[in-house]
Amino acid sequence: MEYRKSLLGFCGEDVVLYSGVSIVFPENVFIHSHAHIGERVSIRASQNSKVVIGEWCQVANNAIILTGGHIIDGGLYYGRNQFVDVELERNVWVGANAII
Repeated sequence: MEYRKSLLGFCGEDVVLYSGVSIVFPENVFIHSHAHIGERVSIRASQNSKVVIGEWCQVANNAIILTGGHIIDGGLYYGRNQFVDVELERNVWVGANAII
């Protein structure tokens, strides 16, 4: 786990990544102190967007945090992606199977 933590854009103290955590573009993922990321959590940043997880946050098993989505305006979805930063502020709890 320490190896994966070293790939992050920032990793605070007492950060726990449980088994099966998947991180895309780890250099754009910033996890602050005392955060726990549960089993099989998927964190998907992009080249141009970041995920910030604040101090004391808890992300339960199987949650998905992603910065990309499709533009929803009645047009075709294919090739029409948009990316935004995602920030969980201090002391946020994300429940099991949540999608952000």
